[in-house]
Amino acid sequence: MDMLWETYERAIKNDDPTFNRVLYFASRDSFKTLGAAILEVLAVMHLDRDVAHMAAIESQSRKSQQYVKKFLSSPILRDYVVGDNQEITWIVRYLHKGTGDNLTEDQFKELPKTEQDLCEEVRHFIRIVICTMAGANSEHVPLFVVDEVDVVRDPRAYEEAKFIPAPRDGKMPITVLTSTRKFSFGLVQKEIDQARETGLKIRHWNIIDVTQACPPERHKPDLPKLTVYRSDEELRAVSEATFEEMSPERQDKYVRDENVMAGCSTCKLYPMCQGRLATKQTSRSSLLKPIDHTINQFYTASLPNAQAQLLCKKPSTEGLIYPQFDRDVHMLTASEMAERITGDKYPETLTKTELVAIMKAQGMKPSAGMDFGYTHNFAAVAGFTDGYRAYCIEVMSQAELDPVQKVELSKKQLKYFDPVIYPDPEDPGMAKILRKSGFRMKEWKKTPGSVRGGIDIVRMLMRPAVGEPRFYLLAGDEGCELLAKRISAYHWALQPDGTIGKDPDDELDDECDALRYWLMNVFAPRGTLKVGRDPLQQTPEEQARHRLETAERKWFNQILAENGVNDNAEGTLGAGSQGSFKWNI
Repeated sequence: MDMLWETYERAIKNDDPTFNRVLYFASRDSFKTLGAAILEVLAVMHLDRDVAHMAAIESQSRKSQQYVKKFLSSPILRDYVVGDNQEITWIVRYLHKGTGDNLTEDQFKELPKTEQDLCEEVRHFIRIVICTMAGANSEHVPLFVVDEVDVVRDPRAYEEAKFIPAPRDGKMPITVLTSTRKFSFGLVQKEIDQARETGLKIRHWNIIDVTQACPPERHKPDLPKLTVYRSDEELRAVSEATFEEMSPERQDKYVRDENVMAGCSTCKLYPMCQGRLATKQTSRSSLLKPIDHTINQFYTASLPNAQAQLLCKKPSTEGLIYPQFDRDVHMLTASEMAERITGDKYPETLTKTELVAIMKAQGMKPSAGMDFGYTHNFAAVAGFTDGYRAYCIEVMSQAELDPVQKVELSKKQLKYFDPVIYPDPEDPGMAKILRKSGFRMKEWKKTPGSVRGGIDIVRMLMRPAVGEPRFYLLAGDEGCELLAKRISAYHWALQPDGTIGKDPDDELDDECDALRYWLMNVFAPRGTLKVGRDPLQQTPEEQARHRLETAERKWFNQILAENGVNDNAEGTLGAGSQGSFKWNI
């Protein structure tokens, strides 16, 4: 009702140009589509506004249309509906200038000609628009509703559709976005992230807000109050006795709640409700969900989905390729990197240039991955490795560069520490140009399954089965911060039906591709990428074999360095020679 009243009031007053786009995101099954349908009927019947209703797919639009058609089939309203079209619903009335009455088409036709001349025809429509490039070129309307934004599969059409809302007859345009926030990489999250720049208004509610009030016999307010320990992270509440038995690490996830009503202390919904249904819910609407139904929703959903789609607290990590990535863990300052490498303390003012000098002094090898593009970004991810860990210190990314500009950008950002570069093998011509310009370009081949295999290697470095992470980014560096943003949003492509596919989404993937080319070539076991199970699910025997291979690579690099071979930055085993020195391992 707050959603309906806010939008209706702004449309009636028509005096707030800043209220031009508003996002209402909420939990699953919490009346978003129903509310939008009511608003659309109000728009054509009372607000003098045409409406475009955009849906991701045709079947999705039918639910809203069912609501609209049901409302418009009621007595009085149904007489103003003209035609029966699935794509567009017309509302036609005749406003009598003398009496102010609104007449139906049949009533108008019964008037004598002199009376008809006193009437003004008023036509408004609700048009269904499917989110495609063709559909996005719909005619302009002053009220534009996009239902379930997060299931839109064509971002280009979504962007194109932003031109649909437009002023008409003095009515300022309003765009209403509704959705559940399903994914951390979805359009809802992008709209939220960009709200400061775009001026988008954001409102939300969750499943607790649409659940029935808790009766006294359930929360038992007359019994002595208790102390409960609650975890927002685990969505769990425990007694003091259970809390005391937990490890200190587990206890850190819990907060102490005092004066909790006796019934609430044992209720499965308490971690999410925190007594609000007993003290705050005043509505007695028959639409509200029964408490037991809401409890079942939480225990049916996975924890990430409960947090994201029921409580609307944070986006789910479902569908992310690197859910292991954590800024607090994987982002280190220059001084923190230097300390981790050498064991010595360094001032907070340590610069990137000073860090590079420390890395070189430690015998660490510079290397990089590079992804070519024109309309996509030309991207490189570079850093130093010690045979066991990778420290990313330089990321370059820019679109629409010609070959000469790519060379110049590479000289500016990479040449100062001269990394071995693993370029995308699909553009050997550009690699040849860079090689002639003095860059150490390494040839390699993509093999079947190498994308998934490379992703597994990056995952393993981010969060090994045993021990600390082996991959770090330079905090505060502009390029590394961009890569961190890309990693956090890198996801599997969604299928047309909304399910998660098996291939990475290619939107803004250039930096993550360059990262994969780098790490998969430097850390691939024995120089050959082996596609297997997720390293996070390896058996103890597989983990031990990996540790042995890592130790072998480190030992092998030391032998090569002692014999004057200094460009084996990939740290791989195999056969090779330099001068009279030959190896085969």
